[in-house]
Parts: sequence; C-alpha cells; structure tokens
Amino acid sequence: MTRWRVAVLVVLIVGALALARAAGLERTALTRPERWCRDLVGTVAAGLTRTAEKIEPFWGALVRYQALVAENEALRAEVGRLNEENNRLQEYRLENVRLKRLLRLKEELPQYDLLAARVIGRHPDAWCRTVIIDRGRADGVARNMPVVAYEGLVGRVLAVSERSAEVLLLIDQEAAVGALLQPSRIPAVIRGTGDPRGRLQLVHLPYDAPIRPNQVVLTSGLGGSFPRGLRIGYVVEVVPEASGLMKRAAVQAFVDFTRLEEVMVIRDFGGG
Repeated sequence: MTRWRVAVLVVLIVGALALARAAGLERTALTRPERWCRDLVGTVAAGLTRTAEKIEPFWGALVRYQALVAENEALRAEVGRLNEENNRLQEYRLENVRLKRLLRLKEELPQYDLLAARVIGRHPDAWCRTVIIDRGRADGVARNMPVVAYEGLVGRVLAVSERSAEVLLLIDQEAAVGALLQPSRIPAVIRGTGDPRGRLQLVHLPYDAPIRPNQVVLTSGLGGSFPRGLRIGYVVEVVPEASGLMKRAAVQAFVDFTRLEEVMVIRDFGGG
C-alpha cells in the first residue's frame, strides 16, 4: 500500500472517531451502525498500532545501519587520505636524510668541485650497468668525470647531453679503477662483474701480498681519472690464480647500486 493511501485511511478513521465522539457526547445511547462503526474503528486502530510497534524497531535499525554504512565509508576515505599523507611525509623524510648525507660529503671533501644530481633512469640491459642523471653539459658535466655517493665510488660519466648524462657504474663488466688496500697500500685494479648486488673483483695482486677479509679498498688515483682515497668496498674472499703467480679477491662495494637515487659528480678534483 502506498503512503498516500495509508494517509487517506488514517484521515478517514480519525474523522470517523471524531464523529462518533461528537455523537456520543450529546446522546447516552448509540445506534447499532454507530456501535458497529466504533468497533470497526477500534479494531483498525489497534491493528495499526500493533503494526507500527513492529515496524518501528526495524525502521530504526535500518536508519542506524545506513548511518553506520555512511560513517564507515567516511572513515575509510579518511584512513586512505591519512595513509597517503603519511607515505608522502615518509618520502620527504627519507629524501631529507639522503640529501643531508650528500651535503655532509660535500663538507668532507671541500677540495673537490661537487655537483649534486638525481638518478632519473636506469639502462634496461642487464649487461650494461648504467644510470641516467638529471645533470648534463649545461651544468658543466663532461665525459669521464667521477661520480660518487656518500658511501663511496659509484662510477664515471660515460656520455653527456645538454640536460642529462649517462653514468657507467662501477659494477659494469667494462669498468676498471686503480685501487689500493688499506692499510698496506698494496696497489691493484678493481673490475666490475656485472653483479647488481655490488660484488667486484680486485685483480693483479702479487701472490705474497698480505691481504685478508674485511680490508678496505680505496681508489689509488693512478691514471688521473679518479681522485685518490675514495672508498670502494671491503675484501670478502681471497682466491689464488691458477698460475700461482698472482691472486685476486672478491670485494663487496660500499654503495648499494640497486637503490641509487642521488649522487655527486666530481667536476674537478685538481688532478688528484
């Protein structure tokens, strides 16, 4: 039954009750039709009252449920917004930590002309370990300039465009850097292995060279391409060569090449 029909029925019942009451006030006795009408009205009113009593809890529960659904949706939206804001603040915090470390590196190496750069791309070829930075010829970047992070040596500039540059990472199989062991100062050469986890090889070591695990490896500065004393990594394992005349060592780089985001380009180091 539609709402307007219920409303009409209620109006008729109320009207009938009013008429019956008015008639009852003026007469002490009611006619049979009047009694029948009053009984009918009473029965219908009682039925409507019972129906309303049954419907009211259900209707109230429905209203509360809809309110809870709306509140739940609002809370979900608020949680999503807070999570997004928290993630953004976390990124800002981590970036701030990284930039502070680069600034500290600049303070620790005041003799070098350092230029901060952001990593904006990586080479998709697994055999060519390079990254793209957002600094180029317009910023004074040139081919073969060393690139470092706070942890140590990253590589060197391979190619330059006006606003960006490609950096050959130290882990690339074509990368080679003059190195020396600390504190023995034994000279050797670091070569990349292509391993993205930062595993390098220290080669051309004399068979009697006193080398052991955990010794630090630095750049030697020989050849003039890299300044002397930049941190490279630490010795993990020593392996004799088959000839017995030389030996080599596995070195773990200090830099995490899988997580590079900001670096420093050394534009000038005074020739070492």
